[in-house]
Amino acid sequence: MHQWLADFAYATEIGIWPFVIAGIFVLGIALLTVSYHVFKTATNNPVEALQQE
Repeated sequence: MHQWLADFAYATEIGIWPFVIAGIFVLGIALLTVSYHVFKTATNNPVEALQQE
């Protein structure tokens, strides 16, 4: 694959840092989303949930 990419007129090197930063960003958003839903569920009153059913 390296030889195939070398045939292009404009070649650029992509380091690992953009992938690491994107992965940390995605994990951060997932952690915030899950934490929000866990907190919201933990603070709900179970009596109100049972009354609606």
